[in-house]
Amino acid sequence: MIQHTAHRGAAIERHHMLAIVLHCYGKFINIFYKFYRIDRVYLKKTKIFTKAL
Repeated sequence: MIQHTAHRGAAIERHHMLAIVLHCYGKFINIFYKFYRIDRVYLKKTKIFTKAL
């Protein structure tokens, strides 16, 4: 009985860890995507600027 509860606790803990990892991963992707978009816009502006020169 004690073993069963411990196993359930471990499963919940593992699920919790997975949720945290996914949350952090999602945050990272969101930040990366924002920077990627800014970078692309910046690159386009620089290309136009260099063409103007």
